[in-house]
Amino acid sequence: MSPQPEASPGAPPAPERPAEEAPADSAPTLRAILDATQESVWLFGADGTIRLANRSALGRLGLPLEEVVGRNLADLLPAEFVSPRRERLRRVVESGRPLQFEERCGGVDYLHRLYPVAGPDGRAGLVADFCKDVTWRRRAEAAQRVADERLRIAQDAARLGIHDYDVTSGDVECDGRLRELWGLEPGEAFTYQKFMAGLHPDDRAATQAAVDAALDPVRGGTYRAEYRVVGRRDGVERWVAATGKVFYEDGRAVRLAGTVEDVTERKRTEEALRRANERLEEADRAKNEFLATLSHELRNPLTPIRNGISVLERAAPGSEEARRATRVLGRQTAQLARLVDDLLDLTRVLTNRIRLQRRPLDLVALVGRTLEDYASHFQSQGLELRAELCGEAAVVEGDEARLAQGVGNLLQNGAKFTPSGGHVAVRVRRDPLRRLAVLEVSDDGLGIPPHLLRRIFQPFVQAEATLDRSKGGLGVGLALVKAIVELHDGQVSAHSEGVGRGCRFVVQLPLAEADAAPAEEPGRQEGRAHPGPRRILVIEDSRDAAETLRDALGLGGHRVEIALDGMDGLSKARQFKPEIVLCDIGLPRMDGYEVARAFRADPSLGGCVLVAMTGYARPEDLQRAAAAGFHRHLAKPPDLHGLERLMAELLGPGPAPSREPGSA
Repeated sequence: MSPQPEASPGAPPAPERPAEEAPADSAPTLRAILDATQESVWLFGADGTIRLANRSALGRLGLPLEEVVGRNLADLLPAEFVSPRRERLRRVVESGRPLQFEERCGGVDYLHRLYPVAGPDGRAGLVADFCKDVTWRRRAEAAQRVADERLRIAQDAARLGIHDYDVTSGDVECDGRLRELWGLEPGEAFTYQKFMAGLHPDDRAATQAAVDAALDPVRGGTYRAEYRVVGRRDGVERWVAATGKVFYEDGRAVRLAGTVEDVTERKRTEEALRRANERLEEADRAKNEFLATLSHELRNPLTPIRNGISVLERAAPGSEEARRATRVLGRQTAQLARLVDDLLDLTRVLTNRIRLQRRPLDLVALVGRTLEDYASHFQSQGLELRAELCGEAAVVEGDEARLAQGVGNLLQNGAKFTPSGGHVAVRVRRDPLRRLAVLEVSDDGLGIPPHLLRRIFQPFVQAEATLDRSKGGLGVGLALVKAIVELHDGQVSAHSEGVGRGCRFVVQLPLAEADAAPAEEPGRQEGRAHPGPRRILVIEDSRDAAETLRDALGLGGHRVEIALDGMDGLSKARQFKPEIVLCDIGLPRMDGYEVARAFRADPSLGGCVLVAMTGYARPEDLQRAAAAGFHRHLAKPPDLHGLERLMAELLGPGPAPSREPGSA
């Protein structure tokens, strides 16, 4: 009796019709049969009059048969269901065809099947309604839809596809994700042959072996494999992880069902981690090699320095032995200073703190000057230095000191790895079509093994790795070259045909704009600038460093006082009235920055020129020194000639001028 939306007219074949006799109670056997069924059975007239109702139908109404038969369905149904029900009854009577529909009433879903029933005159005048509660089925279907949707969401999230392989026929049933992975066309059948054809050729044998092992009834049962799938339509290579279970009948495998998961991202991550680990391991090896190299290179100068000191202690002043020892000390301390400078520059490279002072300059002229500086070095090594410089200017926007350093490092590399009697050639040319200035430095020396070419510009990498390390160095020179060139928007490359066949380095720098002219080259000071006798205060907590600097400056005619800490330095400055103060930064009790601020706060010391002299030489150290009141910043160990030139620049030939901090 419950109303529902009408279903399609097609209905299942009619069961054996109720007896045509009316009234309903004239057939006790039929009545017993109808009461035994769980469905509600009604017999209606064409106008909706109830002619019969079985036990189940009466139970739904909660009324006895005598209160139901003869009444119209309009008396028992809610008003909104009456007209649709009468219309359906009319259609069944007129068409003589069954009708099936569903309706929902009181929160219950009902399935109605209406069949025409012939009256006493043989014409269809009655309608039998078989009504069934299908609420549980609808709920089960809804739950299944929810479960299917959840499964689909889970599959999408996990990038899972489902397959079912019929071992006997070779057919594979699969879902949309698996079809997408293999690049199947819509409606295209999938077979095991197509499955194998879609795999990467390198993975087919291993995958087939995994399938064979799973299908083996003795040792199989489960299937696991990882392989690459090459999409047939897009050609994209994807990694897949497959799992499955094998089903057997009579000891023979008949089905393999399971899932495939797209694990491409995981594989990419694993590969990236593997490469990162390799880089870390390589960096760790390079670090260990560097520390061993550094220890070796720092010890090398110490032996001749100690020997030279012993000679000076024993030899007569002015003797040939004393002069030779002095030259040795000079060379070896210069080597130590170069090693320290390389370490500082390397730190700036690794922390991206190299700062350039760009201006238009002629690369041809710069290379020419650098060649002059290194000519004696090549001569002493028994090497021939050849130059081929283009006849016109090659103007680039660059930092002169840094570019000269890069060129010098390339020259030193050539000299280091070319045996005596060999040649190092330098060529500078313009490439107007590509707007480039090109520098080439080549030699006929030891060459570079092929496996080192790709990492020769990495820090601490050297072509030579012999125990004696006869060539020396920290292996940072070429790394600095690469950093300097790239900071100038250029490129550097290394070329070698192998060990013993020399090498060639090519630097390409962008030419400056056509109207840019090289700045005037700074004049070269000949000889040694001398500022004249000055009053100098050295504040340095290392007594050896302070006293040797005092003695060296004193031999130049200066009056020098020393203080071993900042407080003592301030006290001596008020008495001594120095014109220039050379102050260490890492001082006890009162560091160099505090000393500078104290000098600037004392009116009686305001005329002193302050120079920071420290091992801290990073860009931020220079900025902090200027902010504290220092006029200049020198990295330890200071070059005595450079210090003389600096004093001449800051103080001039006359009395020390009054200056604002940072203005020098």
